[in-house]
Amino acid sequence: MRRRQFLAMTAAATASASTFMDGPAFGALAGPLRLFTVAVAGRDKDINEARKDLDLDIRVTFNVAHTETFAKMNAGVLSPQQDVLHIQQPFVRPLAQRKWIQPIDTSRLKNYGKMFEQFKSPEWAMLDGKLYALPYYWGYDSVVYNAKHMPDGGETWGRLWDDRYKGRLSLRDDALSSIQPVALFLGYNPNRLTKAQLEDCKKFLISKKQHFRQLWSTYAEAVNLLRSEEVWALWGWLPMVASLRKEGMDIRYGMPKERAIAWFSSYIISKDTKVVPACHAFLDWVLDEKFAMAMTRDYGYRMTTTVHVKNLTPAEIKEMQLDDIGGLVSKLFIQELPENLNDWVQAWSEFKSA
Repeated sequence: MRRRQFLAMTAAATASASTFMDGPAFGALAGPLRLFTVAVAGRDKDINEARKDLDLDIRVTFNVAHTETFAKMNAGVLSPQQDVLHIQQPFVRPLAQRKWIQPIDTSRLKNYGKMFEQFKSPEWAMLDGKLYALPYYWGYDSVVYNAKHMPDGGETWGRLWDDRYKGRLSLRDDALSSIQPVALFLGYNPNRLTKAQLEDCKKFLISKKQHFRQLWSTYAEAVNLLRSEEVWALWGWLPMVASLRKEGMDIRYGMPKERAIAWFSSYIISKDTKVVPACHAFLDWVLDEKFAMAMTRDYGYRMTTTVHVKNLTPAEIKEMQLDDIGGLVSKLFIQELPENLNDWVQAWSEFKSA
């Protein structure tokens, strides 16, 4: 998207902005809406606003990992229990193909037209011409590093196993998260990793095992490792950077030359839901200005909507590259779900036990 197009879009969004329930009403919404989401998107302060704005009983359950959500959906466990579920892009099309989720009717979403064009109908969310997931915030996984100790920490995934920083590094205890950057570093395509290439990745990780002070599992654990300076760099998430910068630390987010790994957090609608209007009303709400600003201010996340951009400074827009979404996305690796995911999990287990 060129800067002129960006400014025109945000101006249009500003001109049409209104309070959430202005315009055509959803009408009285039947509930409850059972929401299966992640902690950052399901905070009490945000969900309470949604309950109030929509006059809707929203009952929140938090997920553990996207792979677990996917497995439970495929087992037929979650679809009858939840109405709207959070998941990332590699899992959307397989769920749609297996008919565990239903298409989203964008004509019910008043804020759909205010989304950045790149996110209205991304290829990974489409099947047979229908949209099966609504991306609402996005970003990329990268090297989170302490510039005081590693001034060049973000240039390559290789910093996560750099001999100079042995014992001051950490990976996430997750097969997908930690094998993908190794594959990119070795010149492989993680979406098409052969058995032999996966074996190479495992052997490489084993050869570097002593470089990792520990494997982290939770967000809080990773932040504490960085805060204490036990670890100088790790595979991590943008909110870690935002949180520690507020504490005065020079923590930065890299852009590896091998490409950072993009993710698109989305909501999907269960095939078994009995409250379709409430589902669409909630999806429309997450595209509105109030929620978008909360996620941007508190976590530094990029949102898929343009409605909040008028509240950002030119410096913030430039730093987040919101005036060049296409250019940013072109630098990222778009992950898919490996067909041999079980082999990845086995390889990671063998690395840990080596």
